[in-house]
Amino acid sequence: MTSEPGDFIGGGVPRTYDQSTATFRQVFGPVPPEGIDIELGTVQQEDDWDLEFVPPPGQRLHLGTYQIAVGTPLNQDGGAGLAIQGEGRGCDFVSGSFTITRLKFTPAGDLQAFDATFVQRCDYHPDAPALQGQLRFDKP
Repeated sequence: MTSEPGDFIGGGVPRTYDQSTATFRQVFGPVPPEGIDIELGTVQQEDDWDLEFVPPPGQRLHLGTYQIAVGTPLNQDGGAGLAIQGEGRGCDFVSGSFTITRLKFTPAGDLQAFDATFVQRCDYHPDAPALQGQLRFDKP
């Protein structure tokens, strides 16, 4: 993840996590309303992150780009939702987008693989400092 100066969530600090520095504690997918929620913590337990990607109500996630107009993080008012939260910080309102390039579930419906990029801006300012990142998940 990269965080522009002034970004409330990332605090302007770049972060990289992999299997040697982080653990995936909970992985949900699909979850109501058919979104994906991945929680991770660092080995040293200094950082805790929650990454949620939700399609518009009544839809399932699929490959492609989802635009997030300014709305609540999980935007149940009709649009897609995005909520990247960490170290106890979250947005009241979000604008931005996410793009899913890989999405695979097991026959039982558990998340097996997920690749996405995202741009999140907090509050009512579509030009506010951004938190940008890439997530790649492969179930062992």
